[in-house]
Amino acid sequence: MKDYCTVEMLIACFKDHKAFEGIVHKNTLVRDLMFHEMFLKKEDDDQIFKLTMSPPTPTKKKLNNIEQAMKSKFESTEAFLSQKVFIPHLILLGLLYCQSNRHQRASKFYELVEIDLSYMMEKDDPEFLSYIPVMHSICYDLMTDLYNKHELCLDRETDSSLEEKRK
Repeated sequence: MKDYCTVEMLIACFKDHKAFEGIVHKNTLVRDLMFHEMFLKKEDDDQIFKLTMSPPTPTKKKLNNIEQAMKSKFESTEAFLSQKVFIPHLILLGLLYCQSNRHQRASKFYELVEIDLSYMMEKDDPEFLSYIPVMHSICYDLMTDLYNKHELCLDRETDSSLEEKRK
């Protein structure tokens, strides 16, 4: 199963939705969330379920280096827009963080994992087992990374507003 679409296609689909207005602007939480490196296909990566993140131990200095690396990585807007996003991982993100009830979440997760929609799913189903670490990575690594990145942005805004008040 290779379910990819381009960043440009996702932006076009979601830009008019009220909850995703920030998707068209760089360095917004929505854009950073939807197009995090965890969801982007690597050019040399043929493994669908490979996790790309290690548990973060961020400091402000490290976060500055990460931001600089990300900016240089996507210098070209065209290159960024043509990057491919792995849709099943975005669906997992939605299942974990979007408002719904337990039945809806369970049904959608089952549809995602069990492509044939058979009556039962085996406990050692390879797709089921491969999604569990991805869900952990979304809950812990991705959210910690985004929190630290945007906390740093808030710290900079607070520092600049304090300096302006002092003047």
